[in-house]
Amino acid sequence: MKKIKSLLLVLAISISSVLSASTNKELPKSSSVAKEVAKLLKNPNLDLKEEVLVFVKFALNDNHEMVVLSVDSDNRQIDSFIKNKLNYVKLKAKSNTDKKMFVIPIRFQPSK
Repeated sequence: MKKIKSLLLVLAISISSVLSASTNKELPKSSSVAKEVAKLLKNPNLDLKEEVLVFVKFALNDNHEMVVLSVDSDNRQIDSFIKNKLNYVKLKAKSNTDKKMFVIPIRFQPSK
């Protein structure tokens, strides 16, 4: 009887861990930090021929300033534009989490 209880406990734990690992985790709704970053990057003067999607990784320091850690782009123009606009800019919006690191996707459209 003791072996059956132990077996059922192990089975329940393994099934629950598999189920929790396979759930779809939805991305949070657009946060106030993401909205403020979008506003800061509005109207870029970039000469793009096609749409470009980049991922910007940044951290918030103790003064609530953004420190750009990386820009996932091969385009130097986009890279320098993002770093010049965002690096050490103090955010007015407070993040709704205690996270200090953020990764935000940014899509640049070609100018018409």
